[in-house]
Amino acid sequence: MEHAAHAAPSVAYNVNLQADPARPRSGEPVRLSLVVTEQSAGEPLLDFELLHDRLMHLILVSEDLSVFEHIHPRLLAGAFESDIAFPRAGLWKLWAEAKPAGSRASVLAAFRLRVAGEDRPHAPVEAGTPGYAVELDHGDLVQHQPVRLTFRVRRADGTAVTDLEPLMGAGGHCVIVSEDLKDFVHVHPQSETARDWRGGPEVAFETAFHRPGGYAAWGQFQHAGQLLTAPFRLQVMPAGRR
Repeated sequence: MEHAAHAAPSVAYNVNLQADPARPRSGEPVRLSLVVTEQSAGEPLLDFELLHDRLMHLILVSEDLSVFEHIHPRLLAGAFESDIAFPRAGLWKLWAEAKPAGSRASVLAAFRLRVAGEDRPHAPVEAGTPGYAVELDHGDLVQHQPVRLTFRVRRADGTAVTDLEPLMGAGGHCVIVSEDLKDFVHVHPQSETARDWRGGPEVAFETAFHRPGGYAAWGQFQHAGQLLTAPFRLQVMPAGRR
């Protein structure tokens, strides 16, 4: 399993992942358990702060970037647990993010998990949420240069959605993963929203890419109680080229 710290919390942490069964097969249920510990103590942490309205965010992406899941495991007796079924065989990359109580920053851990079996029916990366059409506008995508990603949410008939609802305390969420599965960015609008917020059709995010190459981006929004997921492919140019 891979492990990578995010930001630089004042205390060093470990995040351990266990799958039951240990060798999951596509289409069959598997329980994922994640335990966060302090490196010095080794005991599971029991207290966490809300991070974007959830105790843990778990992102799962298939090796070809065609399948994306953003789930929130439940905390039970020191372990974050979630039951899922992987729709595709092959390599998957997982990122788990949580904020231990009292820590100055969140902790991000990355894992690789091999799934056996055959592919099951799934929505390809080009497909979004039925009934909606989401556009993505951005300027030049250049390594190390800040960029604004503006998603525009419409219904399938072209009418603008102006009553988006808060999603995890914000107008939307955006996850970006490089084609080689090495780079991961979980970005949010700069300000959080009140629970009675209604907005749209535009939701903007600001970020930067530290390596050139291909990326997949997923914008997530909520409308009428439904989670909308919009996938896109991006190409980032090396610094000095436009």
